[in-house]
Amino acid sequence: MLPAAVGKNAGNALALTIGGTNGVRKNIPIAAFQTGGRVHQVVIPFNVPLNLLVRSASLSVGDGLGRAITGNQPTVVQATPTSRPADIVINVAKGVAP
Repeated sequence: MLPAAVGKNAGNALALTIGGTNGVRKNIPIAAFQTGGRVHQVVIPFNVPLNLLVRSASLSVGDGLGRAITGNQPTVVQATPTSRPADIVINVAKGVAP
């Protein structure tokens, strides 16, 4: 189990942020709780590539395909007026982050 959430932000051990080229980052709030975990959602502008960062000092973090995610490894996310970005699955497990 992840630590309890702080407000609508991710728990203390997991940080999900999104930002652009200007360096400003925004926390991605929790939108819902499901039996398999939490759902985080954020509104993003059309046609602007943004970087999603997932960081944890105390958890191993991976994507939906089991590949490790480190805090220095952004995932580019972009929406267009005709399509939304694909859902991104992030898996966490006990252990020290790589």
